Amino acid sequence: MNKTSQNSGYLRFPQLKQACIRLLTSTDSCRFIARSLKVSPSTIIRLKNKLESQEISNSDEISRMSPKELYEKVYPRKQQDVRNDSQNKYLPDFEKLTSVMIEKKLNITQLYALYESEALSKELQPLSLSYFSARIKIARDLIESDSPEFYYAQTFPYGLYAQLDYTGDKYELLTYNGRITCWIMAIAFPASYYVYAGFVTAQSTAESCRVLCEGFRYLGNRHPSILTVDNARCWCTQHKPHAEAVINENFACYLQEMGMCAEAAPPYTPQRKSCAEHSVGRIQSVMSSLKHEFATTLRTLQEHNKILMEKVEALINKGPFRRSTTLTRDYLFKTYELPLLIPEKKIPEYMGEPISVVVPGSYMVTVQAHQYSVPYLYIKKRVDIYLTNDLVIIKHEGKEIARHLRTDGEGITAVEGHKPSLHQKIDANNRIYASLDDVTSISKALDDGVNRFCLSKIEYDKNNCRAESVTIKTCRAVINGYKRCFFKQLYSEACISVLNLEPYKWSSYSVAEMYKELQNEYNKNQKIQHQEEFEIFRPTEPDDAHLRDFDSFEPDVHGEQS
Repeated sequence: MNKTSQNSGYLRFPQLKQACIRLLTSTDSCRFIARSLKVSPSTIIRLKNKLESQEISNSDEISRMSPKELYEKVYPRKQQDVRNDSQNKYLPDFEKLTSVMIEKKLNITQLYALYESEALSKELQPLSLSYFSARIKIARDLIESDSPEFYYAQTFPYGLYAQLDYTGDKYELLTYNGRITCWIMAIAFPASYYVYAGFVTAQSTAESCRVLCEGFRYLGNRHPSILTVDNARCWCTQHKPHAEAVINENFACYLQEMGMCAEAAPPYTPQRKSCAEHSVGRIQSVMSSLKHEFATTLRTLQEHNKILMEKVEALINKGPFRRSTTLTRDYLFKTYELPLLIPEKKIPEYMGEPISVVVPGSYMVTVQAHQYSVPYLYIKKRVDIYLTNDLVIIKHEGKEIARHLRTDGEGITAVEGHKPSLHQKIDANNRIYASLDDVTSISKALDDGVNRFCLSKIEYDKNNCRAESVTIKTCRAVINGYKRCFFKQLYSEACISVLNLEPYKWSSYSVAEMYKELQNEYNKNQKIQHQEEFEIFRPTEPDDAHLRDFDSFEPDVHGEQS
């Protein structure tokens, strides 16, 4: 029963005929018959009352009736369908109008405009649009019920085609990021009827390409040459009847990376991709009994996809196919189709439209509030940033220069090799002093005075609830000062001397100042001592005045100065 029939209260002819025969021949209750035909019990009860009012009790009589005769018997047209002023209204031949509508491919508004002009030409009032539409829909249902069901038997070469489609049903998945609503995308191979399925969070190009990527990897990095798609915007930007389709540019570019192309099925012709339509129906049938499992079991999206494919393999691909349990979809695919698919060394990720930016002096580019590093040599150069579901890929003039795992939200992702050597040294230094234990062990290995200062500073800051980062910064400055200084012993004395000051003065600045004082005092003492080691000798002859170093005089053999 389609939506039209349900809204108008009329059953389709096959359902109507089956319901009448079962009401006349079986002892099943109306509720049981309604459940088996998937209609409401009230519909079957009304139908039973109509059969009784028409005094129809022979099922053979029902079997011999044409669809039009059965509809006229069960749903007789009543005079009260038209209002009391019906004598002033134009009642057309609805079946004829419907045939015109189908033949000329008119919509209901265009058909009503033709009817309205005809009514005015006859100087009669037209029916309301809503009543007119309801009668046209009834007439169209009758015409369609007279037409036999058919399908287009097609033959496809192995390994050439695959067809894509989405399920109409939605499914709830329980993930670590909460509950998400998904569709299922099917990749169906029409030669063997093998199908791959995966959950998608949106009917978008990015999600479609993600499932294609995972599906082709699942098949051993193999893919067909042509994908047949319908008119979904993520695959086909524009496709009107009797006009060439415009394939989505990003989707087409992704397929071209693997040497594939897409063709769009003509509008309103689902038979052109009947394999995908059939596969989607089978998947929805399988999922009808598994919805609860996916909605209540906590998994990642990848784990849900793995379980889904296991069910599809077991219940569809390896299940009976065209009344055969040996020639299954799986057997036909692996025996004939898989060897003819195109092998690829690597299935590329979908990247979509790039984001073009100029690399700033910080050599960090920002994507969705997160910063990613770029080699510093590309500062002030323009780069293209491509986003996949899992990666951020950065290219310069088509060449990939950086690749990061995608992390949305505030934060920094940096690679050491992207930094200049100076920044790498700073980072290496920061990693050395990662904790207070590192500070203690390093200072202990260097000098006792430096170690005593660091231990005292750590203890004082702990008692005063100061941040560890501040303490580490102070101790690191003192340790680096010790490494750089010339007089190590003086610096060690400076560290101990600073500890005799007030604790609030225990800083690297105080140690540096104390070291300067000790160094000045040491240099002063050294200067005095140096002067004492020199003697000034002035000869009697002014022309021969010279200054000779004390060491320049050597004693003679008699122990006297020469």
